[in-house]
Amino acid sequence: MAPVRGKVAVVASAFNRPVVEALVRGALAAIAASGAELVGPVWVAGALELPLACQWVVEAAQPVAVVALGCVIRGETRHFELVCDNAVAGLQQVSLALGVPVGQGVLACETLDQAMERSVEGSANSGYQAAEAALGMARLRPAVESTIGSVRRR
Repeated sequence: MAPVRGKVAVVASAFNRPVVEALVRGALAAIAASGAELVGPVWVAGALELPLACQWVVEAAQPVAVVALGCVIRGETRHFELVCDNAVAGLQQVSLALGVPVGQGVLACETLDQAMERSVEGSANSGYQAAEAALGMARLRPAVESTIGSVRRR
C-alpha cells in the first residue's frame, strides 16, 4: 500500500481508558505501517470532547488525517445515545468543515465484553480499522487531485 505523506493525529477519550488504550495501540500500529508522522495521542476527558479537540489538532498541526477514539458503554439511562450520537455527529462535522478525514473509532457497546472484543490486538481492533479508514482517505486525496484537480481545505 502507498505510504502516507504528512502527519496523522490521534485523539482519544480517557473515559473507559483500558479499552481506549487498546484502541490507541491498534491505531498506532496502522499509522506506523503507513509511514505517516504521528501527532499525539492527545487525550481528552470523554467522547463528547473529541470533536473540538480534533478541530484544535487540525488547526494546530495541519495533519492529513485524524483518528478519534473512544468507548461508550450503555448504562441505565438515555445518556448513552446522547453521547454516542453527538460525538459521532461532531466528528463528521469537523471532517466536513475542515476538509480533513476523521477516522471514527468511537465504540458504542452494550457491554464491557463487547468493547473488549473490539479492542483486541491486530486488524480486528476498531482503532486499527478507524486509522485505516482515515489513512485510506489521506491516500485518496492526492489521487483525486492528480486526476481531477486541487482539493482545498476549508
